[in-house]
Amino acid sequence: VKEQMFPAHCITVASDGCQGASFYHTYPISASNIVSVCVPHNDVPMNETIGNFLCSLFRKEGEKYSWGGFKYSVDRVRETRLHLPATSDGQPDWDYMESYMKAVMEESEKSR
Repeated sequence: VKEQMFPAHCITVASDGCQGASFYHTYPISASNIVSVCVPHNDVPMNETIGNFLCSLFRKEGEKYSWGGFKYSVDRVRETRLHLPATSDGQPDWDYMESYMKAVMEESEKSR
């Protein structure tokens, strides 16, 4: 592939194979038609920590699907509504997501 089709700071979600497998990309990417590429809106403060938090939610959603004709298709990924922690005014709590994932990652490092 000679050029990347999607910008950096996006998430890919597998629609085939390991359905729901999700990855955050810090660099521009190209992708096949068996993954969904989620590019954040401009008001989403996307970074690696928040991206990994969102990936964990997509992976959890992917557990509902199987090979038996009910796969996590590109359309189903597109229709997925992730349940995010919210601030008191109902907006996504990006600070909480970031601090939560940092704590998870620190704990993971300690257990190595």
